Amino acid sequence: MLLLTLAIAFSYFVVIYINQPKHLPSDRNDLRVIKFRFYRITQLCLFLLVVVPYLVPGNYTDNLRSLGLFPGYSNTHSVLTDLSHIVRTIVFLITIYCSSVYQYIIGDIVFIDSEAHVMHHIRDYGFAPVTEEFIYRGIISLVVHDTHAKYTPFLFGVAHLHHAFHLYRQGYPVGQVVTTSVFQLGYTSIFGYVANMIYSTSSNLWCVIVLHAGCNLFGVPSVNVHGTRLQRGVYHLLILVGIAGAYIELTKWWWH
Repeated sequence: MLLLTLAIAFSYFVVIYINQPKHLPSDRNDLRVIKFRFYRITQLCLFLLVVVPYLVPGNYTDNLRSLGLFPGYSNTHSVLTDLSHIVRTIVFLITIYCSSVYQYIIGDIVFIDSEAHVMHHIRDYGFAPVTEEFIYRGIISLVVHDTHAKYTPFLFGVAHLHHAFHLYRQGYPVGQVVTTSVFQLGYTSIFGYVANMIYSTSSNLWCVIVLHAGCNLFGVPSVNVHGTRLQRGVYHLLILVGIAGAYIELTKWWWH
């Protein structure tokens, strides 16, 4: 199953580069590129949904249920349980990003760029979280045995390294491209580890979709914040509170 796992992990960005029409620009934010990738990745997800549950051990219907595609259609067999897990994920997000929420309240940050096209928002906060979590959490979890699941977050991190290619083509210095890529590999791998933990405990794909969308919205909390001395102090304190609170919540969730 190792080769199948690797093929699935790399398929997400392979389909958007193989046989790409020559008339498409290199800018990933170009609407033509976004629509092309939506089409290709949607085809990929439908293909994996139909094929992979047949390729792994177990009943096809049971394998589909184990993906946790919809509240109630999961291993919990309970709509209320699945919905409560989604709410718990939202609480977890607010906890870990409480400093960013405070930063927004004092007017020092804007999460959504009002000048960006709506397709950019659909991609970042809808399409990407749904399709990436479907593949890297749902489908890969069907294929990988529990003993090797601890390595899959790294695959999720590696899958984001193709952004380095875009930075290089846009003319960024090689040193900056490498630094940015290593940092992105680190935090996406950490995210993958946390998402794996929540997904394996909740059996609910929408928990990690919400988590992913929230992380895309909030981003990595900044060390610097504008405001009064008191506001800066509160912000930095909330960063520590968020980290401690998230750790406690994850521990409770993991050992539930």
